[in-house]
Amino acid sequence: MAETRKLAADRGLANVKTLTANAEDLPFPDASFDLVVCRLAAHHFRKIGRISSARRIRVLMPGGTIGIVDNVAPDAAIVPGRTADELRHCAALFNAFKKLSDPSHVRCLGLLEWKTLLRRCRLHRHARRVPGQGDRVRDLGAAHALERGHDRAAHGDAAR
Repeated sequence: MAETRKLAADRGLANVKTLTANAEDLPFPDASFDLVVCRLAAHHFRKIGRISSARRIRVLMPGGTIGIVDNVAPDAAIVPGRTADELRHCAALFNAFKKLSDPSHVRCLGLLEWKTLLRRCRLHRHARRVPGQGDRVRDLGAAHALERGHDRAAHGDAAR
């Protein structure tokens, strides 16, 4: 937070506030933000599966955008031609490795799992992926910019 305050001051931004909060229980009123970004954090969330819960992206305004950038575990979208057992094994090894390098790691989702969870939120996709470095790793750099529908009464989940 100190770095954020310093950068804001250096840029003359007087409307920046910092706050430490649990990403799964944000202390803001509904529809508070037109942009919510979750960058390299979702794999630390213990309840990431609740992203499809109607309460979770409640802080996003109708017409707002959520940007999610995170590591993804190997799955059929990233490593085609493998059996389901091979993919489960690869994902388990990938997550075990991540846990060794960062004990706060919980689990990286696969790209297909992310797409399913985000679809349940009824968010409209505007950007599919960030260009990667070659065909094999293109989906590892996947990022989604999503917009909450204006006609949606319910909300989704995930911000940090």
